[in-house]
Amino acid sequence: MDSWFHSPKLSLNRNFTSYQPHRPQTIGGRRALRLAAILIVCALTAYAGWAQNAPGDAVVGFAPASQNLLMPLLSLAPAGQHRMALETFEQIHELDRRILIHPALSAQFQSLIDRLPPPEVVPIEMPSLYGSTDIPWQSDSSGRYVEVEGRPDGGVYLFGLGDSAQMPQEPGRFVGILHLSPIPGVSAPSAVIAELKASLYLSSRMTPAAALRTALGFQREIYGTLAPPWDAAAGRFNAHDAAALARLSRDLPATTALLEHYLDLHNVLDEFRGGAGPWVLFNIDAAVKQSALAPYPHLLRFWREMAGRVEAQTVVRDDAGRAWLINGLNRGRITVTFGLCNGMLAPMDSAMRPAGAPIPLEQIRSGSFHTQTTLTIRRFGMRLGMSGIRFATAYTNGGGRIGLDSHMTGAPELIAPPIIHPLTMLIAGDFLEAIAKGNNGRGLTLSYSAGPGPQGGTMLSGSIGAELRNAAALAIIARTAAAFAPGYGAQVRAEQRRLTAEFFAAFDSDYRRSRPFVLSIPPRH
Repeated sequence: MDSWFHSPKLSLNRNFTSYQPHRPQTIGGRRALRLAAILIVCALTAYAGWAQNAPGDAVVGFAPASQNLLMPLLSLAPAGQHRMALETFEQIHELDRRILIHPALSAQFQSLIDRLPPPEVVPIEMPSLYGSTDIPWQSDSSGRYVEVEGRPDGGVYLFGLGDSAQMPQEPGRFVGILHLSPIPGVSAPSAVIAELKASLYLSSRMTPAAALRTALGFQREIYGTLAPPWDAAAGRFNAHDAAALARLSRDLPATTALLEHYLDLHNVLDEFRGGAGPWVLFNIDAAVKQSALAPYPHLLRFWREMAGRVEAQTVVRDDAGRAWLINGLNRGRITVTFGLCNGMLAPMDSAMRPAGAPIPLEQIRSGSFHTQTTLTIRRFGMRLGMSGIRFATAYTNGGGRIGLDSHMTGAPELIAPPIIHPLTMLIAGDFLEAIAKGNNGRGLTLSYSAGPGPQGGTMLSGSIGAELRNAAALAIIARTAAAFAPGYGAQVRAEQRRLTAEFFAAFDSDYRRSRPFVLSIPPRH
């Protein structure tokens, strides 16, 4: 197999805020960063707030209030080449549409999926699957693997089994490989090292400098009025939030209407006066309107069963303990929080107030940060889950590659009532310990990168690897839980695709409406 299957090792030796700035000549000519460009285009544009009534001249670092929200897309091409920029976005947008809304499986691939255990059970039973004849394993010098390939096919994105063991060679192509390796000295099927790696050749046109400029353009549009009266406390819907939604509705009316149809927005953002200028706290607090999900009965049932029981929170911090991003789901309330100053990301203290200077993302060469997650569910009068799910992540940007490489820093802690906690540890303790400390001592590893493809542009790659031990009792419990709702997951996924299609249609309407205006904007100098 090609060496692309193996993830690089990176040292975590630099605080994310103590970055090495890029030399100017290192920016131009690099390959694209879709994580920064497309996710911020699609996600932050959809949820962030921008002002309609803000001053005509934006406060330092923020975009003018009169600017059309889609104008940052022009940064996807060199100055003055507006049509090329929008065509690049449209190609990526159409690829996203096919993958997210119109996936299709070949008959051979569907037959394989039908023979596998329920998805919840697969990681637990991975050691047993190593020797299964139900899987068309291929072999290499270190173990066995099965490959999935994807490509546009008419109006769908077709996934099927492959055998090339190579990265995608053409834009729009996907390759995913599940690789299992036996552990020396451990008799099969007790444990295996599993690694899933996937690559998508996103675009042959977008450069990293253009992608980063586009991402920062959307980041700098996130604000309310940037003017007093300032918020006295976070989380209160007021004129800043109203101005945010007014501008969102001005430029993306169909998307805004759909968001307000499905979500109760309790808060969008908060604005405070800081020593270095206005401090914007992007502070989404939203709840799904269950009545709006009536056309999606399986999705509605899933949400009703889960919303009131699940509590989850993930916090991203730097080495100094300052928070940069907080995501949460608290009994149906969805929260996303991060800070901006001068149009740039800035750290927060425990009270979500400014805790240091903002970061110019385009200048970061390397850094490190940490994430911590807690996930619990209330069931049968008990609170069950895991806390202390910790990862350390190294960020690098250089040599044509932008990467995020993470590893778990310790075993998660099980949350269970005292009377059954010892039993849960007996059932799942060894499995979790292997995930945290196995895999040749690396524990669970995650990797994401954006680098050049064979024809230029952007190749997105991601991987997850861990040591998985056989846990028969845990597998029985997982199979029993999955049996309560056979086929339920597939039904929910189908309705999720229908719901996603609604948002694509709404955004497409807004995009067609704004496109002529964006094309007419005078070239920047």
